[in-house]
Amino acid sequence: ADIERKVIGGYIGKFRNKYRSAMRYGILDSAPDIDVLILAKELDAAVVASDFGIQKWAEELGVRFVPASTFPMILREYLEHASEANIIPIEDSEV
Repeated sequence: ADIERKVIGGYIGKFRNKYRSAMRYGILDSAPDIDVLILAKELDAAVVASDFGIQKWAEELGVRFVPASTFPMILREYLEHASEANIIPIEDSEV
């Protein structure tokens, strides 16, 4: 009986974790998430995040969304072009 409880308990635990993940997929799970989206909408700004819930709702609200994984490259490119155009003087070590 103890072994069965441990085996079944392990399966139940895995099921609960998968259920929680499925339920949270695409859901805003905190007040700061909502605040970020509202502020971005008010300022006509983009949101940089790795959270799928924020991405989904940004698209629903018409807010530009930038995946966090691509943001450093985008920023680096912008700074390089700005430097070439003498908009922002930067040193090579900063890029």
